Amino acid sequence: MPVERVATGIPGLDELLHGGVPKRNVVLLSGGPGTGKSIFGQQYLYNGLVKGEPGILVVLEEHPVQVRINMSQFGWDPRPFEEKGIFAIVDAFTAGIGEAAKRERYVVRDPPMTFQRCLKF
Repeated sequence: MPVERVATGIPGLDELLHGGVPKRNVVLLSGGPGTGKSIFGQQYLYNGLVKGEPGILVVLEEHPVQVRINMSQFGWDPRPFEEKGIFAIVDAFTAGIGEAAKRERYVVRDPPMTFQRCLKF
């Protein structure tokens, strides 16, 4: 029985993976700084958005404004998808501090408390 796969839309990768990532699998992408993990994730998300799939990106180490700039430099403008409500960037970086952070729609304002609440049953 053939394994059902989800295409990443990343040139060359889908061929190496015989059509994409096995469906319903969890994939951990790891590597050192500057190895392309963020670019990989953003490209994967963007390719899904183009196909009409919703997506969420939680940013932990970079301002959402910078993420949008970085994506746009590759030709992946996330703003139209945010406006349609099928893509969201969750700001878990700024804690809502700063003028630009005030314009973000989804902000984790108190990360330590939020994560503590998640751990309580």
